Formats: sequence, C-alpha cells, structure tokens
Amino acid sequence: MEVRQMATAFLINQDHVLMMKKSRSKLFNFEFWGGIGGHLEQDELNFPMKASYREIEEETGFVGNRHSSRF
Repeated sequence: MEVRQMATAFLINQDHVLMMKKSRSKLFNFEFWGGIGGHLEQDELNFPMKASYREIEEETGFVGNRHSSRF
C-alpha cells in the first residue's frame, strides 16, 4: 500500500461549510461529501498550508490571500 500525505480544507462562512460532492475515490466506489483537498506535491511536504491553498484554487476556483487564513 502506498502512503501519501494529504491536505484537506473546510471553508466556513458564518454557519455554512463548503463541501465537495465527489463521485468516487480509490477507497469508496460511491458518491460522498468531503472537504476540499488532495495529495501534497513533493515541494509541499513541509508546507501543508501551501497545498491547502493550491487545492482550494484547483477545486473551487477561489483565490485567497496566501498570507492569511481569509479568502
């Protein structure tokens, strides 16, 4: 089994949480709801926040301020 590090983010606005509906994964062969995220790239292994911002941008199109925790 290959082990890979992952980053997952949950975007929260007041009492709402943005989640992604996913059709399937390597572990589940059915639709499910999950956080925004994916595998860390080699240059992100020591910088999981960098990976989180990249995944948010890739999966949602949202571009945030990389110097704060606010989008």
